[in-house]
Amino acid sequence: MNAKEIIQLLETPTPDRRPTVRQITEEAAIPRLIVAVQEATTPLTRQILCDILGKRGDKQAVSVLINALQENVSKVRSSAADALAKIGDAQAGEALMKRLEIEESDGVKSALIYLALRKAYASSSSTGESMMLTETRAACSEKMLPITPTGGPPII
Repeated sequence: MNAKEIIQLLETPTPDRRPTVRQITEEAAIPRLIVAVQEATTPLTRQILCDILGKRGDKQAVSVLINALQENVSKVRSSAADALAKIGDAQAGEALMKRLEIEESDGVKSALIYLALRKAYASSSSTGESMMLTETRAACSEKMLPITPTGGPPII
């Protein structure tokens, strides 16, 4: 399955896209998914491809996902951020924090903070991760962003 075929599958109208997404997730090679993200012309297709790359968790995708953080469409940025958090590469963490500093969408900001908090809680035994949690909470307070008691973004 090449990039063009992946894009065509995702952009073909269907009442239920889940079987198609499942097929692509299971069968498509990471390099082909990366090219598909770069070549896709619709935001929904790029969003779905970012989600698929996150599920696959391959570090080869970090660069294209970091680029997707610069998308004009907030849903694509949010999916890219989630995918990067799932992959967990150090380069991704730095890119996520940089995006948080300039992000205008409250929804994406909340998602970025939630992802940082989730990562910090998952590794809270480490002093460095504990400091990251403290810094993230401070950044959240400074920007007056809403966080629920569980650490996730608010449900609107």
